[in-house]
Amino acid sequence: MKKITIILLSVSSMAFAKFGSKSRVGEWAAYEYVEKTAAKEIKGQLIKEVLQSEDKVLPSGEKVTLLKISEKLITNGRTMNEKFFWDEDTNHFTKFELNLYVQMCRFKLRMGSFEKITVKAGNFSACKIKDQESWIGPVPFSTLLYVSNDGTTFKRFELLDYGWKKKE
Repeated sequence: MKKITIILLSVSSMAFAKFGSKSRVGEWAAYEYVEKTAAKEIKGQLIKEVLQSEDKVLPSGEKVTLLKISEKLITNGRTMNEKFFWDEDTNHFTKFELNLYVQMCRFKLRMGSFEKITVKAGNFSACKIKDQESWIGPVPFSTLLYVSNDGTTFKRFELLDYGWKKKE
């Protein structure tokens, strides 16, 4: 019975997302950012924002929605580095889809583990991704906390603030 309920919820959320989607322009997330190597240390804020949405038809005839994403890294020395890129809308999830994903994490252990987490932006129900130090939750860009250390580079970013609409 649990499997049927989860499948129905998944299918209904996909249908809702396809037919009930709205513009994602203005969604944003701000993170406290730290990156350390043997040679340097960078601290600052990483701000991600959806700037534009554009519908395209691929050569295959498939219709896709592309999002123009801005990623700004503002270091404590007040230098700013900004990059822009286009990404498919399907790579980003709605608040409804993210809430559903976190709840499914309770039952599908291969996804990760359901946890309550506190970050600078507040308290969240989250899914800790299996085999990673990454927690996702119902926020734009999905990341609540991310920690990576490959032996040469340590990276950490923690959610400070976010919004589903453009900040006024």
